[in-house]
Parts: sequence; C-alpha cells; structure tokens
Amino acid sequence: MAPDDPEIGTGDPGDTANSWVPGPTMLAAAAAAVGLCTLAVITARADLLVLALPLIVVTAWAFATRPTGDPAVRVRLGNRTPTEQESVAWTATLHDAAGAEQWHAVVEPTPGVVWDGGRPAQTSMPTSATDRIDLTFALRRWGPAQTGSVEIVAASPWAAYVWGPVHLPGSDLHALPRVDRFSGRAPVPHPIGLVGSNRSRRTGDGTEFADIRAFRAGDKLRTIHWPVTTRTGQLHVRTSYAEQDAEIVLVLDGSIDVGGTVTPTVRSTWACEPARRSRTISSAAATASAST
Repeated sequence: MAPDDPEIGTGDPGDTANSWVPGPTMLAAAAAAVGLCTLAVITARADLLVLALPLIVVTAWAFATRPTGDPAVRVRLGNRTPTEQESVAWTATLHDAAGAEQWHAVVEPTPGVVWDGGRPAQTSMPTSATDRIDLTFALRRWGPAQTGSVEIVAASPWAAYVWGPVHLPGSDLHALPRVDRFSGRAPVPHPIGLVGSNRSRRTGDGTEFADIRAFRAGDKLRTIHWPVTTRTGQLHVRTSYAEQDAEIVLVLDGSIDVGGTVTPTVRSTWACEPARRSRTISSAAATASAST
C-alpha cells in the first residue's frame, strides 16, 4: 500500500461494538423458545413444545456456528490529490470475517463530494474471510475536501450475530483544478532548439554542475564521477542543471473582482464568485500546460 493512502482500522480492540454479539433475531428466537417451553410446562400442553422446537433448533444452530473471527476494516482511496470531477476509487476491505454472511458500508454524504449512484452505500456477501466493497466518487470543485464518516455492519446467517456498527472517520483530499483545453487564437511560441541558454531549477542534461549522488539504474555511464567512485568504492554520478529557453510565471490577482453578476444582489455575487475563480484558475492551468 502506498504511504499516502489512508488506512483506517477498527479503533479500540476492546470496544464491544468491534466483537460479534447476539443479534435481535437470535435474542427474539431464544426468548420466544423459553417462553413457549415455560408456558407448555405450566399448562401441560405438548403443542406449545412443538411450536417451540423450530425456535430451539435455530437458536442452537446459530450458537454452534457463531463467528469466531476478529474482523478489521481498512479504508483506502485510489488518489488523494485528484483533479476536480475526476473519478476516485473508494475501497473498504473487511479482514478476518469468517462466518459473516453479509456486511454493509454506508458513507455519510459531505458537501462537494458526488458519489456514483447517488447514495454512498453498498452491501456485499463475502465468499471468503476477506472481502471488499468498491465505490466511486468525484470532487465537484478544486480545493480541500473530505469524505464522510463510514459505518460498517456485518451479520452472520439469519442475522443471529452482528458485528458493529463500527464508525470510521472520513479521509482528507485536495482536488487540483481541471486543466481545460487551450483555445487561444494566437499561436503558442515554442523554442526552435532542443535546449536553451538559461539554467532551469531542475536537473537534467546541461553543462552547469548541480550535485554528486549515488548511481541509479538508467544513469548514463559518461556521467560517472570517477574520483568519488574511487574514493568510496561505489559508483557515483555527476548531475547538472537542465537548460531552458525561458521560464514562464503566471500570477493571478484575486484581490479585485472585475466580473459583474447577473443581478446586483449579495446572493448572486456569492454564487458567481466560485465559478469565476474556478474558470480563472482553469484558464491559467491551460495556459501553463500549453506553454510547456
């Protein structure tokens, strides 16, 4: 698992919500069986014992086949820095769930997060001790966002035993602005040569010395720095700064709003402000993408 993927456990192992407990179905069946047997003994009616027999069998079978595992849930995101309106995979994995017939995951809706299918909830019937639920969502706008808290519930056959509900916190994300297609009328200038006469801030093929580091797979043999290699006994290479024609810096001034609103009301001003800001940032990103 990548280090930037969120990983969320079940919390406190001693919490009773994190262990299998008898469910309402089993408790109701056991109470009904005890009541019918008691009433049959008091009234000397054998038909009541016949009615109680199926309940006794179901309760005994559920107790004998009760789950013995100690389930744990892990939630991860496919990407924590997606582009706005880009699909992001949300995965919940249930481990050590032997004996579970089904489990259910519900994510609390949060502003700015749009889930496929509308409601972020899904039920799965595991076929092994490990099972997963996959959902997909997208962030409506760029900027920081958070998925809602998660509620996980698992149940054994007949819902005789229940695990949960377990509540997990949401995950933080940061959406990047969407880069629109550049549609300027003027042609974008491109350098004639492969390299320029100005030093860039990144390393690459160039003439100006940058640093000496250990050899990595893919380094060219002509960049080996033999004095350091001889002294240390390990291959070292000389790195240099790449050369470029020019460096373009885009600066957005958000201190003055030059766009008007359709109606001169405070509500329409606040409604149009995010759209104008998003359009400005997307246009700047498109310009930067076309200039590289």
